[in-house]
Amino acid sequence: MNATFTQPLPRVVAIQLQDANRANITERAAVHCYLSQKQAGPIVEGAACAISGGTRGLAVAVGREALLLVSDNKGAIDLAISDTVAGTFHLNLIMPDGSVLTSDALTFSK
Repeated sequence: MNATFTQPLPRVVAIQLQDANRANITERAAVHCYLSQKQAGPIVEGAACAISGGTRGLAVAVGREALLLVSDNKGAIDLAISDTVAGTFHLNLIMPDGSVLTSDALTFSK
């Protein structure tokens, strides 16, 4: 499984889950995620509390550091980042095969 990341609005991150051929999937799927300050870096403690599900998919907190994400039936997930988070971060997806996919830098200001 693969994924693409976009930042369509200042505090929104959109994820599109894809199959191994990079075609958008057409079913629900689940991945875990966390924020880091470096690509595939260590978890930012407490960051999961600042992330919530947007209009597509579902985000369920797993403790204070990570989230379980469930896509909509087209493989899409939107995340809203609260204004309590400021700085430059990377969103890391832990894929079903155990690999980690990392977004480009996402910058949030207060």
